[in-house]
Amino acid sequence: MPTGPGQHRYEFSDGALFIEADGVRMRIVGYPSPQALRRIDPEPPWRPFSPALRLVQPYRTPKKKAGSQMELGIEVPKRLTPAEEKRLAFRRFRFSLPNDIAKSLEKFHSGQWPMLVLLVKYPPARELAAHNPVLAFLLARHFVRGRFGPPRVAEFLKLKQRDMLGALGFPAQKSAVAILRKIHPPALNIAGADSLGAALTDDAVRAALGHLTQISGGVLALVGDPACARWCSPKLLQEVAAERAEVYRPDAANKLQAICRMRETMRARGNPPPLRDLANLRRVHDETLANYRDFVRKTRLKEAGRFPKAPPIPGTAHIVPLTSAAALRDEGEGQDNCVGSYAQRVRQGLVYIYRVTWPERSTLSVVKDETGNWIRSELEISGNRPVSARTAKFVDEWLGRFRLGL
Repeated sequence: MPTGPGQHRYEFSDGALFIEADGVRMRIVGYPSPQALRRIDPEPPWRPFSPALRLVQPYRTPKKKAGSQMELGIEVPKRLTPAEEKRLAFRRFRFSLPNDIAKSLEKFHSGQWPMLVLLVKYPPARELAAHNPVLAFLLARHFVRGRFGPPRVAEFLKLKQRDMLGALGFPAQKSAVAILRKIHPPALNIAGADSLGAALTDDAVRAALGHLTQISGGVLALVGDPACARWCSPKLLQEVAAERAEVYRPDAANKLQAICRMRETMRARGNPPPLRDLANLRRVHDETLANYRDFVRKTRLKEAGRFPKAPPIPGTAHIVPLTSAAALRDEGEGQDNCVGSYAQRVRQGLVYIYRVTWPERSTLSVVKDETGNWIRSELEISGNRPVSARTAKFVDEWLGRFRLGL
C-alpha cells in the first residue's frame, strides 16, 4: 500500500534500516559495509544514493516503572504506534554500529552519512572525530564528494590539524583549529560548512570568533552570510553566542536577513554602521519594519494572485497556510511583523508561512533543511514576541508527523 504525506514506514531487519515514504523505498546498512540504496516506484531497480536524513541521535535508557509487568518477566504483546515503530527502527540501527561511531554521529543533526562512511572505512578518523568533530565533519564532506580518494585520506589523517585545515582549503592556522573546536557540532550543517571557509579567511571575523567561548548556530548563521556579517560587531556576536535560544535557532540572523530584504525592497542606500548589540538589532529591525510599511502604503506595493505551488505541508484547523502575497500582507499588518516581505522567497520555495490560531495567535515560518524536511524557522506572536512553550510544542509535533528520519 503506498504511503501518503506524513505516512512513513520504518523497519530494521537483517542489519538494514528500511524506510518507505511517498513512493520511495530505502535500504540503509551502516556497518560493517555502509550501503544506501533507493527505489522510486514504479521504477524497479535499486540505485545507490547518499541519505541526507538524520540516522542517529543520543540514546537515553528508558526509566523502568516500579512493579511493571516487564520487571516481573511477563511479555505482553503490543501493537506499536507508527511513532514507536520509527523510534524502534532507528534505535536498532544505532546499536548496529560500533559505539564510538554512533557517539560521533549523534553530535551532528545533518551530514551524518558522510561521517558514517568515513569512520567505518578509515578507523584512524575515529580519533579525529573524538578530538575535533567539526574537522572530521569537514573531511567527511570532501571524502564523500570525491575530492579525496582513499590514498589521500590515509595520508591526510597523519597530518597536524592545522595542516589538515590547509589541505581542505581553510586557513592553515592554529587559531582556525581552535575556532573549529568551539563550534557546537549540532549547529553545523553542510551549508554552514561551505560558508565557514569564507568566514575564516576574513581576519576580522576570525578575530571575533576567537574571543568566543562557544560558537552556536546563531553565530554561524551571522558570519556565514556575507550580507549579515558586515553588520555584526564583536559585541553582537558575543551576545548571540551567550543566548540560549540561539544555540540551534538563528533568531538574530533571521531578523538581520529580514532587515536586508526590506531595505532591498525599499532600495535603501548606504551601508549602515555595525550593530552594537542585540538591543540595537531589535531597534533597527523595528524601525526598518515601520519604514517598510510606510513604503508599501505610499507606493501601493501589491502582488496579485495565489502562489503557484501548494503548501509544502498541509494545514490543519489551527495551522493555516497563507497561499498568496495578499494573505502575507494581511498577516503582517495584523500581527505587526514583516512576513509581507516574504512573498518572493515563498515563490522561490525557500520559505512558507502559516497562520497559527491555537494555543495562541501567532505566525509561523518554515524552511527546508538539508535533509529535505520542513522545519520551524520563526514562530512569534504579534510584534515579533516569542510564543509560549505550549505553542512551540504544538507546532513541532505537527511538523514531526511529516519529518523523514530523526
